[in-house]
Amino acid sequence: MTQRLSFVLGRVLLLVSLLPVSFNAGAQDVSAQRQAFKAALLLLEKQQNEEYQGFANGLKNYVLFPYLEFLALKARIKTATDTDIEAFMKRYEKLNLSQRIRPLWLKQLAERGDWPRFLEVYQPVDEQDNSALACFKAQALFATGKLKSAAYAAKTLWLKNTAPPPVCQEVFVLWEEKGHLTQDLLWKRIVMAMENQRLDEAKTLGKKLKNEKQQQLLQNWEAVHEDPQVLAGQNLKDDNEDNRRVLRYGIKRMAKKDVEQAWIFWDIFKEKHKFSKKEINDTEQYI
Repeated sequence: MTQRLSFVLGRVLLLVSLLPVSFNAGAQDVSAQRQAFKAALLLLEKQQNEEYQGFANGLKNYVLFPYLEFLALKARIKTATDTDIEAFMKRYEKLNLSQRIRPLWLKQLAERGDWPRFLEVYQPVDEQDNSALACFKAQALFATGKLKSAAYAAKTLWLKNTAPPPVCQEVFVLWEEKGHLTQDLLWKRIVMAMENQRLDEAKTLGKKLKNEKQQQLLQNWEAVHEDPQVLAGQNLKDDNEDNRRVLRYGIKRMAKKDVEQAWIFWDIFKEKHKFSKKEINDTEQYI
């Protein structure tokens, strides 16, 4: 049993302990159900499925029975049939349990390569979406020949300012093979990687750069990351967006070790480059 499932079981057990018991004729029955529920959870955790089922069958009228079913289905999600999962989702469509099981089902469909079914089942998990599932969706679109939609989905993932999960790499390879990765999009991704200190990603992508100025700028940026003191010696005199970005990055790195020196460098660069008010405020607040 995974640590995650053990954690969930612990939370449910805590919830059970907090449920009120009314002091009436039914109190004894409720108490018995509560104990049976705890026993079922422990059997589920130990993967003693036959014994678990015996307890579960007697708990169908218990208030937390849906959560018990959710945990049981989650534990066997790799072997559960689509029919089983659909029945669960329909049975508890008014509870969030239905949506909590969907991502797990989608992951299994992706691992099986059942892309048509995946697209039928897919729904965004939340406003930010689950990046791994979003990558699977893009892969499903490529696999089912929906190339325009696939290209759009891949581009959206490419421009997310986060480290992509490993499952996205196959999508990016397909997207690039179709000729959608322009030098402009490549540079945007490199900038995001550098600004978030994902140097390995930036270096790997940098090998695909064709623009010599951008190649040199990336090298300068990497040098500044390693040692902000080299800012003065880098070829960053031209006043343009990329140079200003590297200068601000270096100043922030410098401020972590020497605030006074960062202020000295910043005052010099601020006179020679046209930083926006937002850039100035952001940098000075950081220092």
